[in-house]
Amino acid sequence: MYQPPRVQVIGEVLWGRLRALTPQRVRPARSVLLRQGDPATHVILLNSGSALVTLAGASGGRTLLAVRGAGELLGELAVLDDRPRTATVIAAEACHVHIVPAPEFLKFVNTHDLLLTFEACCRRGLTMCDRRGMPVV
Repeated sequence: MYQPPRVQVIGEVLWGRLRALTPQRVRPARSVLLRQGDPATHVILLNSGSALVTLAGASGGRTLLAVRGAGELLGELAVLDDRPRTATVIAAEACHVHIVPAPEFLKFVNTHDLLLTFEACCRRGLTMCDRRGMPVV
């Protein structure tokens, strides 16, 4: 099941407004963008580059859940649920990102009535993991 990038889901205009909330930053390859278990203090808009979404197992191994590219939103599930991060996201290459604090993101979601849209996207992603026999986080 194909899941389009969030920029396509909410449209270029809203994506641009969300991106304009914070300055663009560069994160080097192999840097941790989000860490499993950390509090949900922000979301990340991936402007360019790619990132690996991984899950730490009990034995210390990692399972690759997804690869995300430009136009993706990272960490929204934890912010929307107000729960700790469920996965670690690592930059696969240098990434240009916008780091939006959780309160600003939630205000944006509420202002533009995007809660159901983002929840549906998250549900589809979890369903895809479940169908592949991956742990649902």
